[in-house]
Amino acid sequence: MTTVEVQKAEAGNDPVKVKLAHAKPYGGVAQIDDKPVPGAMVLATVKGDAVEGTQELRTYSTITDAQGRWLTPPLTADVEQISLTMSRS
Repeated sequence: MTTVEVQKAEAGNDPVKVKLAHAKPYGGVAQIDDKPVPGAMVLATVKGDAVEGTQELRTYSTITDAQGRWLTPPLTADVEQISLTMSRS
C-alpha cells in the first residue's frame, strides 16, 4: 500500500493522507468445453470495507471479444478480495 500526502488549497489546513492500494488488471479467455465464448459477460466483484455489519461490494463488467478474451480495469492486487463470474445468453 502506498500513502500519498495531499495538501488542501486553503491556507491553514493540515495535509490529508490518502492510502492507495496496489492495483492490476485481470484478464483471460472465457471457454466452455475448451472453446472460446464470444459475447459473454464477465463480472468482477471486489470486496471493500466492512462497516457495522455490512460489506461494501463493487462490481465491474466486461464483454468477451470474438476470441473469448476479456480484460478488467485495474482492480485490487489482492486476489482474495475478487470473485469472477461469467454469464452468456
